[in-house]
Parts: sequence; C-alpha cells; structure tokens
Amino acid sequence: MVIDLKFVGKSTTRIDGVDKVSGRAKYAYDLQIGESLIGKIIRSPIAHAIIKNIRGLEEASELPGVRAVISAKDLPDVLYGRFIADSRVLARERVRYVGEPVVAIAADDIFAAEDAAALIEVEYEAIRPLDNPADAMRRDQQLLIHPNFPGYTKTIRDPISLGGKAPNVSAYLKVRAGDYDSAISTADFVVENTFGNVRAHHTHLEPVAILAKPGGDHTLTVWTSSRGAFPIRSELSDALSIPEQEIRVIVPPNVGGAFGNKASLTGEAIAGAMALKSGKPVKLQFTREETFGSTTVRHPCAIRIRDGVKKSGEIIAREVNLVADGGAYSGGNGPLIAKNAIFFITSIYRLPNLKLDAYRVYTNHPPAGSFRGFGAEVHWAIECQMDIIARKLGISPVDIRLRNIIGEGEKTAIGERLHGVNYRHLLERVAKEVGSAEYDESTPGWKKGVGFALGEKTTGGSPSEVEVRFIPGGHISVRTGSVDVGGGIYTTLAQIVGEEFDIEPSSIEFVVADTSLTPKDGGANSSRQVYHAGNATRLACAEVQNKLIKTVAQSLSLPLEDLTFESGQIRDRAGKMKFLHWKELIMEEIVGRGKWQQKFAELHPDTGLADGERAAAYVTPSAAAAVVETNMETGHIRVQKVVVAADVGKAINPPMVEGQLEGSIVMALSTALYEELVSNEGTILNDDFTDYKLVGSLDAPQLKCILVESDQEDGPYGARGCGECAVSPISPAIGNAIAGSTGTRITNLPITAEKVLEMAMSNK
Repeated sequence: MVIDLKFVGKSTTRIDGVDKVSGRAKYAYDLQIGESLIGKIIRSPIAHAIIKNIRGLEEASELPGVRAVISAKDLPDVLYGRFIADSRVLARERVRYVGEPVVAIAADDIFAAEDAAALIEVEYEAIRPLDNPADAMRRDQQLLIHPNFPGYTKTIRDPISLGGKAPNVSAYLKVRAGDYDSAISTADFVVENTFGNVRAHHTHLEPVAILAKPGGDHTLTVWTSSRGAFPIRSELSDALSIPEQEIRVIVPPNVGGAFGNKASLTGEAIAGAMALKSGKPVKLQFTREETFGSTTVRHPCAIRIRDGVKKSGEIIAREVNLVADGGAYSGGNGPLIAKNAIFFITSIYRLPNLKLDAYRVYTNHPPAGSFRGFGAEVHWAIECQMDIIARKLGISPVDIRLRNIIGEGEKTAIGERLHGVNYRHLLERVAKEVGSAEYDESTPGWKKGVGFALGEKTTGGSPSEVEVRFIPGGHISVRTGSVDVGGGIYTTLAQIVGEEFDIEPSSIEFVVADTSLTPKDGGANSSRQVYHAGNATRLACAEVQNKLIKTVAQSLSLPLEDLTFESGQIRDRAGKMKFLHWKELIMEEIVGRGKWQQKFAELHPDTGLADGERAAAYVTPSAAAAVVETNMETGHIRVQKVVVAADVGKAINPPMVEGQLEGSIVMALSTALYEELVSNEGTILNDDFTDYKLVGSLDAPQLKCILVESDQEDGPYGARGCGECAVSPISPAIGNAIAGSTGTRITNLPITAEKVLEMAMSNK
C-alpha cells in the first residue's frame, strides 16, 4: 500500500475551479468562428410514417440569407451506429419517432432559417406506431420498425437467433447458470413480482451544441459538447462517408454535463454536412425542447423476477426477465443495456441457479441510450424484491442481504471472480449511521421508515492513451483524449503527475480531447476514466522517468540498475552522487507515452457464462440507507436523510469523490420520486424545465457519503471509478423505506404521492 503521498489522496483545488465559478470557462455553446451560419432542423411531427414527398427545398434555398438546405438526398445513402448500424443523419423514406431530423437549414441568422423552414412541406403517410415493447415483440407482430434489420451491420450479438419468435428485438442476451428448473422445485417459497420504470432525461445543463468548420481541402473540423472526441469522429466518418483522417473533432475542456447522454452523434453530422455544402462554419444549438425530445433517454423497463427461497433466507434460484424499450434506434450505447443488466444482477448476490433473458426492443419513441448507472434499471427491481422476501420470511432487510451477498474472491453466477467487494462492511456502516431512526417518533400524520439497498457499478471501458511532455524550463504538459463532463478528471490526472514528479498539480498544462493533437481515448463513460486514463498517465510518467535515468546513466557512466527515481529526483542506490532534480536534466523535450487496456473475458452466447475469471475491469460496490417520511392522508413523501457508503479503492481527491457520490444520490432521488417524460401519440408533453419535474436544492435531503478505501489492486494508486456506483441503491432504498413503514409497495417508478395515496386507499 502506498503511504506518505503528497498530492494523491489530498484535497487539491480543481485546476478549472476558478474559471468555472467566475464564469470565464468556455463551453461548446459559447464558441463562435467569425460570422458562423446558424443551423436549424425540421423534425418529424409523426411517430411513424413513410416520407412521400418533400416540397419547397429549392424555394427555401433561394431565400436571402439562406446558405444551405439539405435533406437525405444530399447525403450518402449509408447507415451508421456504434453497435448497430441502424441510423441516418437525416430521415430517408421513413421516420420512426417524433423529433427525428428530416431537413436541415443553414442561414445567416435564425430568422432567415425560420423563413426557409416555413416554405418546406413534408408529406407523410402515417403508419401505426408501436409504443409498447410487449406489443412490438409479440410473436405474431407483423409490423416491423426496421424491416431491413437482418441486413444491418452489427458489432454485438445478433438477436436474429431468436428465429422470428420476437420481432423488433434489437438486442438479446441470456444467462443459464446451474439448473434453475430443478432448484426452483426444491424451494420452500417462490416469490414473483414485476417492477418497472419510465422514460427519463439526463437533464444536463448544457444542451447539445456543435460548431462545424469546413477546410479548404474538403476536411472538416467539429467542436462538440460530447463525451468523447474519438468515438464521435468514428461515427462521423461512417455517417458522412469521409475518412477519419480528414475529420478533426475537438471537445472543449468544459462540458456542461452528460450523465450518459452525448455518447453518440446528435447533430454533429448535420452541422458538418451543412458546413461542407455552404463552405462556411455552421453553429447548431439544440433548444431545451430538442434536447429533451431528440437526444437519447433512459430505457423504460419491465422487469419480472421469480425467486426460489429457502426458509433460511437463502436464494437458491432466480429468474429475471427484462424487456427494455429501446426506442426507434440503437442510441449509440443503447444495445449494451442487456449486457450491463447481467452484471447488475450477478455482482452482488450469490446465485447458484440463474435464468436471465434480457431484451431491448424497438418502438416508435425517441432512442434510448446510456443513463447514469446504465443497467441499474434492473437494480430497482432486485433490491425491492430482497425486501419483499425479507418481509415474507420475517427477517430484517439487512439480514436477508447479509445471508446472500457475495464475499471477497467468490465467483459470480457467470463465473467472474470478484475482488474489493466488501458489501457486508458497507451495509453495516450505513445501518449504523441511521441507527434507530426508523423507531423515532414520526411527525404527526406522517409515518417514518428506513430503507436499505446494496448497489454497484461494473466498469468495462475502451483503452486510454496519455502523453506526458517535459519541456525545457520545467514545464509539464499532459495530452489526453479524456473528457471532463464535470467530474474533474484533469485535476485527478494532474495530481497523479504531480505525485510522480513532486510538482504542484496546478502548474501542469493540459491539451485535451482533440483528435489531431491528443492520443486516443474512449471518453467519459462507464466510470472508466480515473482507472484507464490514470493508469495510462502513470505509465507515461514511468517512461519519462526511465528516459531521465538513462540520460544520467550515460552521462555519468553508471549502470542503469544503480539509479532510481524518487520524489522528483534521480538517486543512486549507493549514495555516491548528488541528487539531481528532474528540472536540472531537461535540456530538450522528453515525451513519455502510456497506454492502458484491460482485457476481459467474453460471455458465451448460449449460457452467458464468462470464459475467464475477469469479465470487467472492476466492480465498485456501494450501500445506501434512506430515512423517509410518508403522509398517508395525502401520499406526500419527504426524504429526510440518505447515507451512502462506497468502496472507491482510493480517493485521489476526496472532496471530488464526495461530489460524485452526492450528485449520484440527488440524480437517483430525482428519478425515483419525480421524473417522467410524458408523451401523447409520440409527442413529449413536458419537454422543458417548466413542466419536467426535478429535485431542486430545497428538496434535497441531508446527505452523508462514507468513503471506504480498500485499494483496487491494479488501479492508479489503488483508485477506481465512483461516478455511478451510488445511483443503483437509491430508488430501492427509498421504495423500501416507504413500504416498510406504510405497507404500501410501489413497484413502478417514479414513486409519486398519487401512487402512494391510491395504494393506501386500495389497502383499506
């Protein structure tokens, strides 16, 4: 274990902190190049239709101030998509959800663009929309949202193997571990329940913003508010049929939130196509309504769980059937929800016999994609089910979990061996923290309860490469493709470099997320950046140190093995030479490069079992307790306190880690109690902050975050990601608190006053 660290593990001021709190920080929404054109998109008002004709394109393009009008006929006839190539830049022949882009206009100002839009008329022939996943995947369903799906290019397992038994399924995974059918027949109790959630939005403060600039040699530069420059460049290349080397993507140092959104193309290809046609820079800014209705949303899910349980509380068999509403397209990372669900189901409890079927289904809704804690949709069901079992057996919610949790070094149902997952310790910490709160006297008219839940985040992730440059004069520059969506990754990397070379983190310069200047990186997703980019940074620092040692060894004719690098100095092990600080040795630029790529086991297509003991980079475990008061006369809910304990491996910057956990708690609390995108015939009715209800500062309860450090064995200084681990246990902890104190079990999120009151009245 590393000790006596100077910068790592300390509260270091964020390197972007002053700019952000002073308002000087620039975001993609702020960028401007000269007199950039303004982009506007005409979107489908119909959920499902054939495009019969588009009239007025030429008339619109001839209006004063209009520089480009494009439809699908102006673009390559190609499909793109990260895991399923099912999407187009602009709709061609068919639209599949309200808000799908059909025509784009670039003009000198928004007024000219709106005048042009008024001249364009799109003629549609409506098709019956499929808005229910269960209906869309019905065996006798003849209507296909993607009739050509069998021919689409896919980089995930093809659900065509279902043999037509489930039409409109875009992704399907299963697990068959042990012998579920035999085990369930020997159970003392069988407990079966169905749970669900709804469509929700990420509600990041910065809407989608893109600036595209054409080059004189037909190249394209795009600045975008995205989670990853390199993934966006790859998709842009596919969508516009332009070689990657002719595209430059830049993500500004500041991104105003994402939380799972901004993972794939939103308007980058549209802005790029307009820039190439007009020959001028084009600025495309989504309105809040467009951001709500035309970017990815959370998957609504229906989750059925059937458990075989012994009188002792041991779960001997579990069946999970998950059906996720994927919307009209793959939504970038959307198809991964089935795989992510496998880890959420298997990474906490010992399940000797497991049967899982997870489906992602096409519907005529906006595309669903990753959402903070992606896959945690299923966790709401699991943790509520655990409390239901406990109540049936007459044991405490804490005990039922302690009797079934996986221990250190155990294998999961899919064969992954887990490390650093002391769920017992985390659960006991939060239980101790809330103490006897559930027995405190409630406010008159209110019933108080405490709910518990375990959680986790399994992290996969693409590789990271980092470059560290030492420049004469004592300057250090770090080049990374990582993206800071608010978590402070650049400060974290600065602390690592500062620790390696005994230099103040605030003095380190960064070049970030530019496909022409920085090494490749997968970006901000899956809580991966601290682990992947942090490890790559340490490797880059090690290469610089080795080069410095080699320089000294050659100049002093000393064996390499006699020298070491400690606290920013070259030392000889025998103590015969004066210590040399690295700044004294930099006569020319020295560059170190590091790459970190964690290899994972694959899951067998027929059983879902892993072909090795490491199926992910790591698991970050958590536990939550919520103290909740419920008014049984009005149904209103007051969350008084939430406690979360998370094993973060090593907190490189403890206040930033606490901030990540607090953000996760409040976001999860908001989706648990308030958030729902309401639609009518495919049209979202609450697509702004006036009508879309969120937890505000006055609604937030007392929060306490307990940081537990156990050292991730191969993490940078023992660290692992923590930005999502606290999401999954919050909603079930709240639901369990309400059910435990009132006897009212809400099985579908959000838990509203109306639902509580309705259930309370029906139970009388």
